[in-house]
Amino acid sequence: MFCRIHQCIGLEMLANRLNMDKTDAERWIVNLIRTYRIEGAKIDSQSGQVVMGAKPISIHEQVMENTKRMTFRSQQVALQLEKLRIDSRKGGTWKRGEREIM
Repeated sequence: MFCRIHQCIGLEMLANRLNMDKTDAERWIVNLIRTYRIEGAKIDSQSGQVVMGAKPISIHEQVMENTKRMTFRSQQVALQLEKLRIDSRKGGTWKRGEREIM
């Protein structure tokens, strides 16, 4: 996730955060790139940075992902409302935290 947010990551900073020396951090990131086949990731040894080549996401993929998220969230809300309706028919109260809502 960190690599998706930042396009350039300094090896020195990465080594400090991982509590490693610079060569170990470079080895670790190389293995990570190879193992997970991270597309567009390169190590610039001269500048001491990991450069993430951002693959542009097509508008079609963005619409599909947003639709999936909204559908999932809508289903969650519908299930919660149905549960609330069933509980209210039983004569119970719906509790949220310490407060009771009738």
